[in-house]
Amino acid sequence: YYYVDLLIGTPPQRVSVIVDTGSGVTAFPCRSCRHCGHHIDPNFDFDRSSTGKWTRCGSGCHSTCREGHCGYHQGYTEGSSISGWYFKDMVRLGDAIQRNPAVLVSMGCHQDENRLFYTQKANGIMGIRPPGRGARTILDDLFEDKEHIDSKVFSLCLAEWGGRMVV
Repeated sequence: YYYVDLLIGTPPQRVSVIVDTGSGVTAFPCRSCRHCGHHIDPNFDFDRSSTGKWTRCGSGCHSTCREGHCGYHQGYTEGSSISGWYFKDMVRLGDAIQRNPAVLVSMGCHQDENRLFYTQKANGIMGIRPPGRGARTILDDLFEDKEHIDSKVFSLCLAEWGGRMVV
């Protein structure tokens, strides 16, 4: 599989995510995860981010309410699954060397990983399925940044020793 690095929060914490063209959720394990594997990067520490905000149950939540948070559960064809809580925080594509601007994005904070998600090296997943086929994706949030992005176009270069995603 291929993965990219995201910088999440303020101050930024690196999170590696598999690029998935078939789903729409972007999510990774948080420090509070009860059943998550060991991955490339440490689990995201929500409490360290001054810009992170949980998605509350109610009008902003288009899913089920779990433990006072807007929850998600995503299953995949090969049998793996993830579940947790939605939140919003600042995201930069790539690493700190690239100096990409931060954009407010909705993501998931795993509280449970099973099968491949538990054993994979990358921390999580970045779903970039085509628009209009369900809930918003990270690309929808990135495309709303009119200050830095003037069209809804992205490119993805997959390479064995470091690819690149450009929006």
